[in-house]
Amino acid sequence: MLSGVVLALCFKLSEWSMNGIALLIQAHTAFPAKTALLSPPFLTLNWPDLASAGLRLLWAILFLLFVRYSPLSRYHGAEHQVVNALEQGVPLEVERVRRLSTVHPRCGTNLMVALATFSIIGRLLIGAAGTELFDGVFILGVIIVVLGWRSIGGAIQRNFTTRIPNPVQSQRAIDAAKELLDRYQSGEGQSPPEYLTYLDEVPHFGRYARALRALWIRGFPQVLIGSSLTVVVLMYIESLVPYIR
Repeated sequence: MLSGVVLALCFKLSEWSMNGIALLIQAHTAFPAKTALLSPPFLTLNWPDLASAGLRLLWAILFLLFVRYSPLSRYHGAEHQVVNALEQGVPLEVERVRRLSTVHPRCGTNLMVALATFSIIGRLLIGAAGTELFDGVFILGVIIVVLGWRSIGGAIQRNFTTRIPNPVQSQRAIDAAKELLDRYQSGEGQSPPEYLTYLDEVPHFGRYARALRALWIRGFPQVLIGSSLTVVVLMYIESLVPYIR
């Protein structure tokens, strides 16, 4: 849940920063940056849409920077190093684990890169509709998603979403891994927690219980709850301070 809180804070801080920069541009130049940001894309390639895309790219960069310099990135790096140690058979010792990479091929960052690429390419395709750029943008998008999403995801992990943890954070990740291994070897990890088994007994719901338990154990609902509550609070703050929107 705290991970969700941190991600939501980074999201809104980058959004407020982007809107503030757009307002400054609009206030001190003749270009309506804030208006371009809020306007739907035209069906032809044009400067307002390019400016809007640039501001959104700035938002993405700011978001990644906020994540990088939050405590979350070090814990994320510790998690990846410990998982790499387990998969490579490296002893779970702080100094040995901290030498390993903070990049992991199955990190959710890779999925987010693919989704973000689709989103950006979709917006560019709308802007390029009816022009000779359409086919080129579409082909470029397919190449990036099919061939480059994991490489780009690894680069973003290395430079933004993970950092080398300190020894205390590494030890906490190691302790969590050892607890997980002990529970698995004792058989406790073979079955779901008791508070989730009731899902099997819900009428017409049993076949979905396994998937829902898996999501819960992996922490996705907890992250969503934390981020959603934080966004609600921050949106209330926005209603009190409208100029940050």
